Amino acid sequence: GVAESFYRDDKLISCDSKRYKIYMKLWVLCKPIRPLIFRVASIVRKFKRK
Repeated sequence: GVAESFYRDDKLISCDSKRYKIYMKLWVLCKPIRPLIFRVASIVRKFKRK
């Protein structure tokens, strides 16, 4: 089945909203570089903790 909406952090997020659709298209387009994005985010978090 296909979800129409879901809850994240006690907020209802509609899968039909324009913002969500744009976010998902960008997420799919970034698939080849996702590991790099997560690595960079991890490094940034480490520096912020210090």
